[in-house]
Amino acid sequence: MGRSSNKAVLLVVLMVSLLGLTGCGLSKDARAVKKIEDTLQAKYGEAFVVDGLGGGFGTADDSTLKATAYLKSAPNTRISAEITKDLKQVVDDYVNFKVAEAAKPPIEAMVKEIWPDAKITVSNDAGWNDENETDTSMSYEEFLKLHPENWQLVQVFLSAVSYVDEQGGMNQEAEIRKFRQLAERLKASKYLRSHVGFFYLSPDAYNRFEEAERSELSVLNFYHDEEEKDDKVNFVTGISFDLDENGAMSKDTEAFDKQFARWKDVRETN
Repeated sequence: MGRSSNKAVLLVVLMVSLLGLTGCGLSKDARAVKKIEDTLQAKYGEAFVVDGLGGGFGTADDSTLKATAYLKSAPNTRISAEITKDLKQVVDDYVNFKVAEAAKPPIEAMVKEIWPDAKITVSNDAGWNDENETDTSMSYEEFLKLHPENWQLVQVFLSAVSYVDEQGGMNQEAEIRKFRQLAERLKASKYLRSHVGFFYLSPDAYNRFEEAERSELSVLNFYHDEEEKDDKVNFVTGISFDLDENGAMSKDTEAFDKQFARWKDVRETN
């Protein structure tokens, strides 16, 4: 074998060695994606697809990468994950998602008994689920014991035309009675530490709820972004209350009246 042939063989061997050292030629981002997908598969026994990877936004430093992913068998099931930049540790919020998904039907039934036109979203604000947290079938009550810092976010979207008259007036007393009625039902069903928001939408926004739900943003952020970018009014009135860990409601009649008053100009001009 000639000198040139020996050089060619050595070059091939060197290239193969280098590829092995770099994860078969994958970039660090690609290796991060693979690590996240493999970790989620091993943890939950379900295949996920990472479709977004970014910097360590929302963290105290830049030691992590944030990711978004969806369930391969159900692309509308979207979750977030985070991986350390050394690619050693992955956390996610899939358990949060599954607990909220299970809570949505009973909460939606409660809400619709009071506001028949309501469309709702439910999510949990418990932070990340670590590698040992794998039970996606636990009840909200069980979940809250594990994450006492959690707030369950219940967002109720209503058609403003059903609640606001032509002069921008609302039957505030009737709405406040309904808020209290829902609070009692949530308490009885042990949906404590719930932050409940009511968003009375313009007809156009209300009719596009399903579009907002399909977007990569939350429904609330979808409408907020539209208002900022397109200078349009989606929200006609917004009211909220908290239900604490003891089932106590955070607002009295005066506090609700102040919230309604803040939206008076919007109601009168739209």
